[in-house]
Amino acid sequence: MSGNLVFAIYIYIYTDCVRPTFFTGKSALHWAAAVNNVDAVAILLRNNCNRDAQTEREETPLYLAAREGSYEAVRLLLDHYANRDITDHMDR
Repeated sequence: MSGNLVFAIYIYIYTDCVRPTFFTGKSALHWAAAVNNVDAVAILLRNNCNRDAQTEREETPLYLAAREGSYEAVRLLLDHYANRDITDHMDR
């Protein structure tokens, strides 16, 4: 794992796990899951990031990973008991 990724994850663990980023409400876990960064997803889950956190559009990391085709991230989130029954603002 590169030094930049380690530093970025360190920052995410101590900021984004507690509060979401940007105006969309996406946390570090949302971003990592959406782009299929499995290493980052694993580290964030191990550090108790909320696996079912919802954005302003009520999207969870699992929803974003599935929508973006991030299959490895989907599997990892499901292995960590992400709730597959949570729907977004359009009931999807």
